[in-house]
Amino acid sequence: MTETIITAIITALCTGGLTWLFTLRYTRKQAEADAMKSVQEVYQELIEDMKNDRKELKQRIDDVESQYRELQQKCNEMEKDIRQNARVMDIMKPFLCGVKNCLNRKSITFDTNN
Repeated sequence: MTETIITAIITALCTGGLTWLFTLRYTRKQAEADAMKSVQEVYQELIEDMKNDRKELKQRIDDVESQYRELQQKCNEMEKDIRQNARVMDIMKPFLCGVKNCLNRKSITFDTNN
């Protein structure tokens, strides 16, 4: 009878030890898998953030290019006006006189549709 009790105790201790070894391995593998899953989730979030940042940057670039085209058009219009004003000034130069009652003064009209 004591042999049976001793055998049962030894069997329980040995079985518990073996179970502990297998549980330890399983726990270690599970921890590694969980860590890899966490890394993968962080990586996916990083990719998503980068995609969003790229979309925002593309939108900003498009806005800046649009503003640049508008400013370039305004600049071209201003250059055209400057050239036209220069032509008008060239026409006026011979008729400029500093004396108010000068007989050589003439009335000048300009055609600004050139």
